[in-house]
Amino acid sequence: MFILYKYLLHKNIHIIFLSGRDIKYKKLTIDNLNFFNVKKFELILNDTGLDSKIYKQNNINEISKKYNIILCINDQKEFIHENLIMSPMIYKIN
Repeated sequence: MFILYKYLLHKNIHIIFLSGRDIKYKKLTIDNLNFFNVKKFELILNDTGLDSKIYKQNNINEISKKYNIILCINDQKEFIHENLIMSPMIYKIN
């Protein structure tokens, strides 16, 4: 993933991390990304209280109005997009 991130930066592609995480985890999320030297991005966290699936689909639809989305990577079956690539889930959600 880090190689992909660096490639996108090199190509001057706007990077958006969209997460269903609650907004209260913003600092923790940024700290985690910074730990891996991921520093240039737009972060969208859930500040609505909506279910993650609905929240993400709504945001993908809105982002699509502003940007030409060339790639979506997700490890959960939460939304549909023509350029979605499913990545393996490397953790378990109970």
